[in-house]
Amino acid sequence: LIGSILGAALGAAIQYILPELFRDFLLVDVPVGLSPEAISEGVLTGVIAAVLFALLSLLRLRKISPLKAIRTSVETMGKDRAPWLVAAGILVFILLFSRVQLEAWDSAIYFSVGILFSFALLTGLARLAIWAVRRFFPTGSPFVLRQGLANLYRPNNQTPMLIVTIGLGTALIATLFISQELLVDKVRLTSAAESRPNM
Repeated sequence: LIGSILGAALGAAIQYILPELFRDFLLVDVPVGLSPEAISEGVLTGVIAAVLFALLSLLRLRKISPLKAIRTSVETMGKDRAPWLVAAGILVFILLFSRVQLEAWDSAIYFSVGILFSFALLTGLARLAIWAVRRFFPTGSPFVLRQGLANLYRPNNQTPMLIVTIGLGTALIATLFISQELLVDKVRLTSAAESRPNM
């Protein structure tokens, strides 16, 4: 909740700063105002997303006794349907959030399927990387390299989660760069024509 409120405040502050930064490039006055609906939607979305994704890890702890908590061995907790319900809730949340943003069910479904495909692809690549490291482990390599590679497949490691996170972050950054190049090319095309206004 605190993170969502701080994010909303930062977003509101930035929209007052950007017109001042781009004053030399803008030929018209840009009206700036706060939207309580957008701020509430952003805070609510952040809280729901944080709770849903945190539940996946927290649900595994609710049945652990103090005796099991201090043991070093990893013990299975048996079958539990709650994480599957949370995962279904996450999928529904992604679909509904996409529907609100895209205002079309078909686009929301395509986006949600694309997100699931990206998660599955990156998770598969992570599993493949772990398997390849274990299968072709360089036994004669230096100690630091052996320790680093061994950490990729040790119990309770976060290799799949890290690869998925880094992969999606890289995809987001690449999308921003592609969008930037497309917009800059459009501006160059418009300004290159002598019969068109430079704006």
